[in-house]
Amino acid sequence: MRCPLGNSRSRRRLSGPAALLWIALVFPGARAQTISLRDQAEALEKDKRWFEACSLYDELLAKDRNDAVLREAYRRCLRRFRQSRRLSDESLQTILNKQTPTQAADLYGEILGKVLSGYAERERADLPTLFYQGLRELRFALEEKVFEQKHLARAARSGLDGLKSRLARWENEKVRDLARARALLREIMESAWQIRIPPGVVALECACGACNSLDEYSLYLAPSRFTQAETARRAKYVGIGIELTIVNQRYEIARVYRKSPAAAASLAKGDRVLRIDGQALDPQAPDLVMERLRGEPGTFVEIDYQPHGAMMAQTTRIERQEVLALSVDYEPWGGYFGYIHIHNFQDSTLQEVKSALDDLQTMPMPLQGLILDLRGNPGGLLKPALGVAELFLPEGVIVHTYGQLRKANQVYLSQNKNPYHGRVVVLVDGETASAAEVVAGALKDNRRALLIGQPTYGKGSIQGTIALEKAPGGLRLTVAKFSFSSRVTFNGRGLLPDRVVEDGEKDPVRKYAEEYLLKQSRSMMDEPQ
Repeated sequence: MRCPLGNSRSRRRLSGPAALLWIALVFPGARAQTISLRDQAEALEKDKRWFEACSLYDELLAKDRNDAVLREAYRRCLRRFRQSRRLSDESLQTILNKQTPTQAADLYGEILGKVLSGYAERERADLPTLFYQGLRELRFALEEKVFEQKHLARAARSGLDGLKSRLARWENEKVRDLARARALLREIMESAWQIRIPPGVVALECACGACNSLDEYSLYLAPSRFTQAETARRAKYVGIGIELTIVNQRYEIARVYRKSPAAAASLAKGDRVLRIDGQALDPQAPDLVMERLRGEPGTFVEIDYQPHGAMMAQTTRIERQEVLALSVDYEPWGGYFGYIHIHNFQDSTLQEVKSALDDLQTMPMPLQGLILDLRGNPGGLLKPALGVAELFLPEGVIVHTYGQLRKANQVYLSQNKNPYHGRVVVLVDGETASAAEVVAGALKDNRRALLIGQPTYGKGSIQGTIALEKAPGGLRLTVAKFSFSSRVTFNGRGLLPDRVVEDGEKDPVRKYAEEYLLKQSRSMMDEPQ
């Protein structure tokens, strides 16, 4: 995915009068024009409003991805946001509170072991650094309000200061092997238990610190989020069939799935969701908001919403049903052409694209060209992305992958004897990332498609979701990097389009692509036979 907080659909966008109002609310008495976006982010970080600060740093990075100071600030706030979310997860904390020291040590050992053996870059998965970062994570936890309320309310100040002092000494330990790391963890857990911090809580914070220090895409997944990740991959879940975005601190519908309960209830893109079952929505907890829309099939959820462009709110009651979260939308245009928009890559994506191509090729007139829209696509699963690229490539290298694991070192080739031969234009933007960049890069690298739009995100890495046996939940871990036939990775830089076209009202990027295909089609028709 492009941004670990979510793709562009979940990012806050501050523009126009709403932005000025937001500034006035956050910074009372300040002159809006004197406060830069960076000043806002820094002020929010100082106030420990991690999600909002991270969102603004993400906006800044979209303009300059090579700013090392910005990226470090973004990662710092992302790390603290993930920690506060983890510490507020009641079901997870209940499990951890019941763990024995042996179970907690096993949890820590399993997570560190998988990081050491599976992370793509061996030199970055350095055990002394991972151990040190785990202690830093525990220090951060001691500063979090929710942690203080749950575990430190009755702790004597001297006991807490003593723990911090011992943590400082342990930070100087040169840990050479996993056995030594586990032995030191036991000492840390014993010390923390003196002020009644449970061993499981200590072990998980230390393990999460190791994960969070690698990159912004590697992290521990609590059981509920691990289940969500697996559900998203399968593309089926029970709910009402909408995606939400946060715009100026408020939730709006970004997409309504076809043939879903939400579509039947006439909810539409741009509608503002005000309340769910009578409860207000927290803009800092998008995962919890989406969770409230899900439930058992046959149950109902009440939505208070404001239709796009309307002044008055409405209420609708929608039955939860099994929803197929389709990843592809498509349509014919111009009589001779097709448009396919891939929103993300999941298990069903390859078959969805095949079905779209088959349907478009049944038009009365032969299909002369295709627009493949990958804008806003944060990536997803590699396998279906490879399959989609192969639909358009008769032969050639799709992508190189490399990492620590043997199976991570691959050269993926296209061997399609019956590919689609028509002209292809691929639309990309700054949110096109990961698996979506594999498709765009492969078609560009093999001179099979023209790329139009803005430079892609430049993620250049592949994450795997790993189930844990001795710990609740799982891991999302960067297991491979990728590059194209030149063997030069583009991580952090992005793919440059063949035609740079800025986004704007009335979709000038798609309009440019349509005009290009029409011109190419006329040129072919004008050629002498």
